Amino acid sequence: MCPAQSQALREKGRVKDMDEGKKKVWICLLIAVLAAVVIGILYYLSAPSQQSSEGFLILAPEVIEYAG
Repeated sequence: MCPAQSQALREKGRVKDMDEGKKKVWICLLIAVLAAVVIGILYYLSAPSQQSSEGFLILAPEVIEYAG
């Protein structure tokens, strides 16, 4: 085998390793996004629902009446 062929084989190995690395990164990103979606759904389902036109994170002001 000539040196040019062995160099080409080494570069193919590097490219293959880089492709495997990119695949691992995409898998990790997919897992992170799926985890965020699941956590969001769980939060949405566990948040108390209010009979108000305002959002969940905004609490309606309480009216205090004084008898005078």
